[in-house]
Amino acid sequence: MMLVVGRQRASDGGTPSRLMVKHSSRGALGYVFAVNGQSERAIQLLNSMTKPTKRRLDDEPYSVALILIGLKENQKAVHWLEQSYRGGPFWSLGFRSDPILESLRNDPHFRQFMSKVSYPAAVNADPHLGVVG
Repeated sequence: MMLVVGRQRASDGGTPSRLMVKHSSRGALGYVFAVNGQSERAIQLLNSMTKPTKRRLDDEPYSVALILIGLKENQKAVHWLEQSYRGGPFWSLGFRSDPILESLRNDPHFRQFMSKVSYPAAVNADPHLGVVG
């Protein structure tokens, strides 16, 4: 997995730029921390992403769910996936095939959520693609 880290100017405009990881990458990074035994770092990242702010990014619920999956907080992860789906970002299109979500496939909350998820039908699509068994 490759994470992209970019330089971004601090919001006040007068301070030097600092390294910030984009939200989608922060979710992946938090997941990696969690599954590699660095739970404290994952929780710190999770807390920074879930504290109330004026501006929220569309992919943030999915990113929060990734960290929670890594921490084995499945029910909370499903809650955030539901928020992501309701928000409509493109991440939700991959819920049926996302390998990171594999650990949720047998979770009753995830199965119930996925039973409610609908996607637009693709023209000339292979009906066997994206099917969760």
